[in-house]
Amino acid sequence: NSEVTPLEGSYFDNEIGYECFTPDVLNLGISPAVLIANVAKRFQAMGGTVLERSPLKGIVISDSLGAALDMGDDVEPITTRMVLDCMGNASPISRQQRYGLKPDGVCAVVGSCAGGYDKETNLLGDIIYTNSEIQDKGENGQLQYFWEAFPVGIGRNGKEPGTSDVKTTYMFTYMDASPDR
Repeated sequence: NSEVTPLEGSYFDNEIGYECFTPDVLNLGISPAVLIANVAKRFQAMGGTVLERSPLKGIVISDSLGAALDMGDDVEPITTRMVLDCMGNASPISRQQRYGLKPDGVCAVVGSCAGGYDKETNLLGDIIYTNSEIQDKGENGQLQYFWEAFPVGIGRNGKEPGTSDVKTTYMFTYMDASPDR
């Protein structure tokens, strides 16, 4: 879908930074619920098993058996050839990979989906846009916000560009994992 919604990227409007136009990058939004439902349905049709809302204590990788999932003291381990961990950096698997250590940094993300944009101009997304330099907050660290935004629903159910007034927006920043943040 590289022709539907091109993207623009920008650093500052004050002639210090640059802008780049990337017409084939992040040019559509995918509904996570639709994606997961379709993948799960196809996986199950091929004989796979999906375990949702199942406690996971850890995982052991074996060259001969694949992966063994530790589901707790009262449950026999489950062996599998594939594990898809969708729990983020707080998952038991992520904690196990870090040997119990806290991550060095985090990426804080806030997202929204809003309507009411002009359909005729809601054609482009913004990828990694920032309107400020890194701000030094002294003992509170450094700060710089980045933004991404792109039209929603284009290409879904035959929707053409210029027919959606909805946009998904993410604001994110990177920071160290100090408990003071």
